[in-house]
Amino acid sequence: MDKKTESRLHVIEWIMLAAIFLTFLSIIIPTIREYRHNRRIEAAIGDIIQIEDAILLYRQRFNRLPPNLEILQLGNLSDPWGNPYQYALTNLQSDNPVNPPRRTAQYRLPLNDDYDLFSKGSDGVTSSSLLDPPGRDDIVRANNGTFIGLAGEY
Repeated sequence: MDKKTESRLHVIEWIMLAAIFLTFLSIIIPTIREYRHNRRIEAAIGDIIQIEDAILLYRQRFNRLPPNLEILQLGNLSDPWGNPYQYALTNLQSDNPVNPPRRTAQYRLPLNDDYDLFSKGSDGVTSSSLLDPPGRDDIVRANNGTFIGLAGEY
């Protein structure tokens, strides 16, 4: 083989190697992103469970729900995406007219009777209804705590 043919083979080998490497990356990168996203959802669920436990202790001690999360003194209450956890007493639990509207799911039924506690999810945006696209990625507490998870799965 002459040098010209040999150098062409090396170029073809490098192109094949690059194609194999790019194919590998196209498979592995989405898998890593999905893994990281699922870990963040699990972390938010764990945080909401801990906050819910602290709210329960407060309720047992003072015979009422806390007016806000800061009073629980839990430290930094940011979700895995860096946004603060959202907490609102339902209108049944509070005389405060400033409370946001109750969150709803299918048939516009309220998620909770006592309080709403949730993360705005990966996009940092929410909606009062879990059926609206901005609310589907939220991590929510629903059915008075019997469900904690991704709003889209509720």
